[in-house]
Amino acid sequence: MPQSYPDPPICRMACPGGTMTVDIAGPTAIQPGAQCTWTAVVTGGSGSYTFDWFNQNLFQGNGQYYTGGRLSGSTASHFWLRVNVWDGYQSKSKEILVAEDPSAPICII
Repeated sequence: MPQSYPDPPICRMACPGGTMTVDIAGPTAIQPGAQCTWTAVVTGGSGSYTFDWFNQNLFQGNGQYYTGGRLSGSTASHFWLRVNVWDGYQSKSKEILVAEDPSAPICII
């Protein structure tokens, strides 16, 4: 279940650990039907992070890592993958477009 967060930011002067930045490490092209792993890469912030992953805006799970692919029933050859990160003081999101491509490298999970 996605976490419920207060309206960010709640830091008054400066957030602990500074401004948080979020990126997603992992492939932006995968083989059709592949299951791959992506990692939320966070810098700054308090260091105590909560993660929520979404595939096509559908909640997929918590944790720093997400393993999945194009959702079953989807006819598109791509999908949007998003991670929301909360550190207790601020929240940030990162979203990437992942395309299915038969020439993409095989995912090692």
